[in-house]
Parts: sequence; structure tokens; C-alpha cells
Amino acid sequence: MSRDRTAAKAAPASRARTNTVWTPERVEAVCERHAAGTWLKHACALEGGTYDGLIDAMARDPAIAAKVHAAHALGAEARRERMGFSEDWKREAWELERWDRELFHLATKVEAKTELTGANGGGIQIVVGSLEELRRLAANTEDNDV
Repeated sequence: MSRDRTAAKAAPASRARTNTVWTPERVEAVCERHAAGTWLKHACALEGGTYDGLIDAMARDPAIAAKVHAAHALGAEARRERMGFSEDWKREAWELERWDRELFHLATKVEAKTELTGANGGGIQIVVGSLEELRRLAANTEDNDV
């Protein structure tokens, strides 16, 4: 038994159940549920399959992948339409963002930070005062530099 576990760790197999057959009928049923707004993982479970199994089937068959992607787009549209009729539109928006992060994600804040350094990497003296005080300070600095 320990030998089997060692072999499984060395070459991990897919987490999908091997006895699930993704027939065209099963794929169609999952796609119908998903297009209606059911999460893909839950649609797979309701039709007797696993999400990982469907992902493997999509990798093997581009036609299945195309059907699932089309159902995903229809599901996003159904959720977006439902958001307009819901009193709790924030919850619907939150779910829509998680439905398709690439399309509906919130923009992240990017803060710019500017650092100023003086000569030789030293600090900068910041002076706040009246215009006369600034002129006097500038004149004193010029006299000292000479």
C-alpha cells in the first residue's frame, strides 16, 4: 500500500473521478445550468460529474471547451441582468466579480510615492514662511555658498 502512495506522489494524477464520462448530453446539461447562472462546480455536481473532470474533458476536446466558455458568457449576462432587478445589487455585483474576475474585477488602487533627496543623498530642508523670509533665507544661502 505504501508503494502505491509513493507512486501517486511521484506522478500525481488528475483529481477527477475516472468513472465520469463527459457525454455530449452531460456536457449540454452542465452548460444549460451554467448559462442560467449556476456556478460551474455546482452544475457539474448536479449532473453527476466533477469540476476537475470537466476541466480535463475541456483540455482534451476543444468543442467541449467552446461550449463551456459560451455557457459561461451567457451565465455572466444572466447574472448582470439579474443585478439590475435586485434590491441587493451590491451582493449581485460581488458575485458577478467572482463569476468572471478577468472581466468584472474592481480596479485596484495604485499609489505613487515620490521621494526627494538633496545633494549626495542627503535630506532637503523645507522652509515655510512669508515671501520676505524666503527671500532673506535665499540671500543668506547665496552669501554662504560663495
